[in-house]
Amino acid sequence: AATVSMYHKGSSMSSLRRPPQKADPPTIRAHFGEALSCYLKALKMLKSAVGASQRVSNDLANLMTQAGRSPTNYDIPTLQRQCEVTLTWLSKQFHGVLERADAASIEINKIPINSEQKEMPPVTSVEELIYNHALASGRDGAVKQLLGQYDAARGCYRSAGLLAETLLMESNISVDDRKVLESYVDGFAARITELDQLMLQQSRMVSSSNVSLTHRGSGVIGLIGPPPAAPTGFLVGPSR
Repeated sequence: AATVSMYHKGSSMSSLRRPPQKADPPTIRAHFGEALSCYLKALKMLKSAVGASQRVSNDLANLMTQAGRSPTNYDIPTLQRQCEVTLTWLSKQFHGVLERADAASIEINKIPINSEQKEMPPVTSVEELIYNHALASGRDGAVKQLLGQYDAARGCYRSAGLLAETLLMESNISVDDRKVLESYVDGFAARITELDQLMLQQSRMVSSSNVSLTHRGSGVIGLIGPPPAAPTGFLVGPSR
């Protein structure tokens, strides 16, 4: 049987929006179930990251014991501190997500299951939820870019790219899906590069404008003569 692609490159924004649903117990239970699946996915990834950080920390400890016998060009103590900071941060994130997963599970158990319910609301898979959110973040970034909100747009593109890369980590992804996701990752990266260039040009224009205004001075004072030196505490202009 032919493999059906889960990710469609031509998805429209309307396809990402669900039709309005009644907030009945089965629908609420389905939403909490989707939230729980996302938390479990995050826990799996965080657990993998924590394990990788621990392995790096152990490798650095081994290198530290060998450093006395052989020269090394790496600052191993600094790398160890950075690794410890990363491991601490990942552990906190893991426990935070675990608490949210427990809370979602508790809410699900509070909602009774009606055996007479004929039609259960559809539950979206965690992969599709991630994919839809990646597309929504990318579109938000495009809107913010058009409005000139470059920093916010960059954050949206970065989130979208990271979500797409998350899906690429799946082992059972099809060839077609991989191509679609890779095209999105490349596209978001290109947008970020474009924004970086725009922000750099904008920064240079502002700096050049400030330097020009500093040299010219204001109109009236420039005609009378140079202003007296102001105390450093009152200087508000950019330093040269």
